[in-house]
Amino acid sequence: MSLPPKKLSGAQNLKRKRKKQEESEKAAKLLSKFLRPEKSSESLSSELVQLHHATEEDLLNKSSSGEAHEDEKQHIQEDLPGIPGTSSGFQNISEEIISDVQSSSSPFRKKKYDDISEWPFIDSATRDEIITEGPVSNQMSNENYPRKLDGRHFSNMHFERVMPNGETFKRRWLVYSKSADKVHCFCCRLFNTNPQSRLGKEGFDDWRHLSTRLKIHETSSDHRRAVNNWIEASIRLKNFSGIDKHLQKQIESEKTRWVAILERMMSIVFFLASNNLSFRGSSGAETLYTPNNGNFLGLVQLLGKFDIVMMEHLRRVVNKETNVHYFGKRIQNELIGLLASEVRNNILSMVKSAKYFSIILDCTPDVSHVEQLSVTFRFVDTNEEVEVRECFVAYKPVSDSSGAGLTGIFLDTIVQEFDLDMNDCRGQGYDNGANMVGINKGVQTRILNQYPRAFFNPCGCHSLNLVIADAAKTSVKSVSLFGFLQRLFVLFSGSTKRWEVVSKHIEGLSLKKVCETRWESRISSLAAVRYHYSSVRDALLNLHEETNDSVAASEALSLIQYMEQFEFIVTMVAWYDILFQVNIVSKAMQSESMDLPNASQLLKNCSEFVKQYRDSSSALITAKEIASQAEIDPIFKAARSRRKKRLFEYEAVDETPSDPEELFKMNVFYPMIDTIENALVTRFKQLSIFNDTWSFLYNMKIIPERSILEKACSDLQISLTDGEKCDVSGCELVEELMSLNPLIKDLQSAEPLKVLQLIKKNDWQDIFPNVWTALRILLTIPVTVAKGERSFSKLKLIKTYLRSTMCQERLSDLGILSIENAIAQKLNYSELIKKFASAKARKVAI
Repeated sequence: MSLPPKKLSGAQNLKRKRKKQEESEKAAKLLSKFLRPEKSSESLSSELVQLHHATEEDLLNKSSSGEAHEDEKQHIQEDLPGIPGTSSGFQNISEEIISDVQSSSSPFRKKKYDDISEWPFIDSATRDEIITEGPVSNQMSNENYPRKLDGRHFSNMHFERVMPNGETFKRRWLVYSKSADKVHCFCCRLFNTNPQSRLGKEGFDDWRHLSTRLKIHETSSDHRRAVNNWIEASIRLKNFSGIDKHLQKQIESEKTRWVAILERMMSIVFFLASNNLSFRGSSGAETLYTPNNGNFLGLVQLLGKFDIVMMEHLRRVVNKETNVHYFGKRIQNELIGLLASEVRNNILSMVKSAKYFSIILDCTPDVSHVEQLSVTFRFVDTNEEVEVRECFVAYKPVSDSSGAGLTGIFLDTIVQEFDLDMNDCRGQGYDNGANMVGINKGVQTRILNQYPRAFFNPCGCHSLNLVIADAAKTSVKSVSLFGFLQRLFVLFSGSTKRWEVVSKHIEGLSLKKVCETRWESRISSLAAVRYHYSSVRDALLNLHEETNDSVAASEALSLIQYMEQFEFIVTMVAWYDILFQVNIVSKAMQSESMDLPNASQLLKNCSEFVKQYRDSSSALITAKEIASQAEIDPIFKAARSRRKKRLFEYEAVDETPSDPEELFKMNVFYPMIDTIENALVTRFKQLSIFNDTWSFLYNMKIIPERSILEKACSDLQISLTDGEKCDVSGCELVEELMSLNPLIKDLQSAEPLKVLQLIKKNDWQDIFPNVWTALRILLTIPVTVAKGERSFSKLKLIKTYLRSTMCQERLSDLGILSIENAIAQKLNYSELIKKFASAKARKVAI
């Protein structure tokens, strides 16, 4: 028989107890290294609400009496810098806490509790906030739910409960988690501290037995008890009848105040961003009522003079009754990011809704010598009224401007950042740079190799500029004409006195500088001399006779002598007539609604005008009228013939026209016209290819014979086919066009956009699906990159010399708010403001 264990003495028991306590404390400290992360906005919020009944004095007294360590005392002081010790009432959190809320997890970006699998530790404050937001079912279409290895997936049918009598009731408590691919019970997760079912703990994903499990769970006593607690808590929070009803009422009151403040501040931010104005001042001090503190604080101060809400808020800030004012650079960036994010998301949702889109890219260096890539989408918006839209979305910095580098940025931006399917891209629009349009290593070639249906069309306006540039180099007279215009502008703009001289002689028009790339400036500079020829000559004579500057006098005399040549007048008139016609086409092609049919018609009209102008003598007639008014003899001067070297075997003599007028036509006029005519064909070769494919859809009132129509529809089907994927069926398209033709007889114009609007108006999309698809793709193909060029104008206004250190994200956000101002004004930001204000109002101390 074994003896019982010896009983320990009191001292031994005390020693063992102390040893266990020391081991437990040591283990707790080691464990805290792994379980004590940096405070996020959610954890900090819950901690603040738990401590809202305690003052700073109580917490510090507790620490000094041995109930808290020194590091805990320091931790409390860091987390609650804005809590006064003896004051009562409603106080806000400090700037340090705001910086946490302004992170990517803030309510500005998304709901905090959308995914039930990612819920934080649930305390009373968190539970109240979750109940206020309500359950988010995360319902999707059945095809989008991920499948298990056995091929099963979650179905939306489980969100409804079918009763024995056939009635259905929605399971509001059932929530699907996208990240975990599981379903949870909303109320059991909140109120059941010891759930027995997986629905109330880690979630349930056995889709084979889900129906049975749901029936068992919803009839259990634990689930019913949790549902009752959920309903009671919802009613208490709604009616402010809970234990903390006074706190809830104060939170709601403070939330209303913050909503009003944030609405005003957001309006200020939107006003400054829309008008390309700077936010911060030159003083560097972000303090109220200080000189040069910037437009943002200046507008806040101005609003505070007349608005009661802002007046009260400024009073609290000035009297230091609150540590939070929301006037710093962080809240500015957060509000700018909020507005820009909403606009960008709205544009991307329209692009996804339209399905087919085109991408327009263009590059330019900014004031900081950073190459900026402008990204613009073109698509057919069918949400309300059918219209073609081109929307700017972002600026992207470019470090590698080669074809490979730009292609990488292109695909990363479209696929990864914007989450768009490149298989739906039906167009590429770039300028005529070699790195963009190169047939071997250009961006368009690299994209077409991966996505053959992403059709490329060079910018029509850039191509027109190249047409004119080629024609301007065909003769010495043409080159000298534009050189004369530049010399004329430089001479008179050299001083204010000279400019005053020419301003007195020319009324309504002004001399313009000749730009090498913008041919619109050439017609502007040419117009003043064309319509005020005599006045310009008189201004030069006046300058030559009255100036004391010998260089200016000599230059003026040289320009007068050149102007008085009749060949100059004829060249000037001919170039003005050509540039005027080209400028009309260029201006029209810069419209967002410009499409392939209209562009083709404009170019056809321009080409016909050039052909007719070649055979007409209108330039000569107009030149003689101008010469007679200026008392200049309208006679072509005979040029001295040049003797050319000939080989001994070459016995024939070149026959040159003896008439100076014919010689002028042969050397100046005909080369210019012929070059323009030929360049219009070669530069717009890709557009003619598109015309061969799509022209039968340009005017659907007139459809070709059935055999020709079948061939055209078959060719279109081939061009819109990539492997097994095809956008339209050629056979079905033929039948739909034949059926649609009688229905559009009453339309004044049967152009693609008008036909799409008619189909949308009468809900014929399901009757003519192939026509609906083909016309949308046709209108999606870009004609010019004018939208990208216009975005550069905004870039120069936003990122100026004084704002050259602006970060890339802020630049892109301000750009989209300025360029897409019309979209931004239509969006409703009230829900976002309310959620942000609610988050701020809960982080308080009383």
